Amino acid sequence: MNDFNNLAKNYQRFLKNLKKFSEKDQRLIKKAYQLARQSHGQQRRDEGSLYIIHPLRAANLLMADLKITDPAVIVAALLHDVVEDTAVSLDQIKKDFNRQIFQLVKALTRFRPKNETTAQKIKSKKAGFKKLMNSSAEIRLIKSVDLLDNIRSWRFIPPGHPSAKKFSRWQEEYQKFYLPLAKTADEHVYQEMKKAFRLFLKT
Repeated sequence: MNDFNNLAKNYQRFLKNLKKFSEKDQRLIKKAYQLARQSHGQQRRDEGSLYIIHPLRAANLLMADLKITDPAVIVAALLHDVVEDTAVSLDQIKKDFNRQIFQLVKALTRFRPKNETTAQKIKSKKAGFKKLMNSSAEIRLIKSVDLLDNIRSWRFIPPGHPSAKKFSRWQEEYQKFYLPLAKTADEHVYQEMKKAFRLFLKT
């Protein structure tokens, strides 16, 4: 197993990164990780990994590569998919965490109708990216890191997987939305996104 998809190694890196935070902030971040771990449960990514590895890698990137020290940003990164993809509600986030975290998670959540069609999804995502371009620096950064991790994972998706059929649409979204958003968020993330995309094209 490569380190990118190795949950144990990513978790050990997470614990190491936490050491730079106060004990209070460590407890808050660990609380968010436990909620994400429990709520995502046995959900799997397209590349086959347990889903929790995705928000975990995003949090690690923020802490280690970007030197983010605001615990609310790390918590929101860990929780950015729980409302959209699990049974966790925004009300629960509001109850269990502070207002800043609630607002970040809410902004990062795309609310989907039941039985959403592909056309509806594309339209919703386009509208969402336009809104993101005018959002706070923290929201744009978390979303850009989320997208960067997704792009890094593309090359691990098996050729026969249903999501492989989405590559052409994803590449178009990369050019139209992902890169412009990353450019407004952080230069390192922007350059890493371009690098990850080039690596994907070589596979």
